[in-house]
Amino acid sequence: MEADCMSRRSKPNTLKLQIDVLSDYTGKIDMLITDTLDAADLAQLIGCDATSLLQANIMGFKTRILGYPYQFADYIESQIHNEVGKCLPVYNLYSSAVNTVCVGFIQAFNGFWYCLGLCCITMIFTFAFGVKSAKYYRRMDRDSGFDEREYGLPLTNADLFEGE
Repeated sequence: MEADCMSRRSKPNTLKLQIDVLSDYTGKIDMLITDTLDAADLAQLIGCDATSLLQANIMGFKTRILGYPYQFADYIESQIHNEVGKCLPVYNLYSSAVNTVCVGFIQAFNGFWYCLGLCCITMIFTFAFGVKSAKYYRRMDRDSGFDEREYGLPLTNADLFEGE
């Protein structure tokens, strides 16, 4: 009887131990279920909106990368106006260098390219006109040359002194 009592006293302890083990497992199962549902939601989001998300990230990256030169240019401009501009000789040197490069060199270079482009465009029309008019030049009668007797004019000054 005493053994029966001892077994009955140990059963609540083992039952409590088993309940604790089961609650640990259910906590892990709840966490695994939550992670699985989150992964499924992410997979569905990627499957449906992958292109728009990718485009948005690419545009953001492009904007950030292309923004660096603009930020640097703004920084340089503010430094020139606020820091270098305070020292008049340095600012005059900078201003004359910019005017020399922009006005003296780049405008002349732009004029050169304008003339070159104008010549190329004109040459296209000249070639087309030459090809179209070539058939008329081939049909033209060949001239035997200049006939001095027909016009009565000497060709050179040497003819004037031959008679003397």
